[in-house]
Amino acid sequence: GVDDFFKVASHGNMSFPTDSNDDGNLDVFGPYHIDADKGTNCSDHGLWRVMARQAAARDGVNLGQYQHQVFILPHYQDLGCRWAGLATLGCFPPDNCWALITEANSSLVVEHELGHNIGMHHASTDANDDEVSDVEYADHSDPMGNEFVEKGFNAPHVVQMQWNRGLDRKSTRL
Repeated sequence: GVDDFFKVASHGNMSFPTDSNDDGNLDVFGPYHIDADKGTNCSDHGLWRVMARQAAARDGVNLGQYQHQVFILPHYQDLGCRWAGLATLGCFPPDNCWALITEANSSLVVEHELGHNIGMHHASTDANDDEVSDVEYADHSDPMGNEFVEKGFNAPHVVQMQWNRGLDRKSTRL
């Protein structure tokens, strides 16, 4: 799952536990129906988050105890949204970190969006070698460049996150 991916990719430095409130249950809530007009624009995702949080609160869920909140909106892909997921770049109060996912069965999209939550930008490339990143998602060595391929983060992201600190260099052999 997503937690295992981050544990491995970060060399044990990061995880997203599935029971972070320690009640013995998986921290998944819903499903909730939100009354967003199906004809609405895909840019209304702020309203969708508010309605999802309100629905969870009516069900007795305190989302305020979770720093990272992932909302799965499977039917909103039908709106023709040009995104499979959206997320904050880093964490900012009062909303903490959030991610919206329209690809309901894709842990790869969740991993990509949680990468944004922890501060990673897209893994882009400089296609014509002019020192300008002009292809935003084209670095396929990293889930931040191509979230549809399961692999660890590339070296720049590992260094950015400081996940390379303390690695035993002697254990790496070619």
